[in-house]
Amino acid sequence: MDWDNKTVTCPNGKTTGQWRDALSHRGTPVIRIQFSPKDCRSCPSRPQCINSATRPHWEITLRPQSEHEAIQQARMAQGTPEWRERCAARNGIEGTISQVIHATGLRRCRYHGLAKTQ
Repeated sequence: MDWDNKTVTCPNGKTTGQWRDALSHRGTPVIRIQFSPKDCRSCPSRPQCINSATRPHWEITLRPQSEHEAIQQARMAQGTPEWRERCAARNGIEGTISQVIHATGLRRCRYHGLAKTQ
């Protein structure tokens, strides 16, 4: 893909043409768009772009349109009563497991070695 002629405008009106193809942390293709730190550092619209108050980040990540649409459809489906009904049993099971793990310390073994651990 040729992204050299594309530009992105932030909510404060700054533009950039620095696009690059990359891979997400899951290995799927994404597009990373980088803005200039001097434009973003003191920007009043910064909370609209990023959600970190401490970490300076002048890069946004875009997914391919088909993947973005699939994620949006899945999120919309999660709000339906049918989806909630299908997941009700799983929620109950996961809640029970979580309670047992936190109340009894089930993830940790009392003994060292395999001889006493069963």
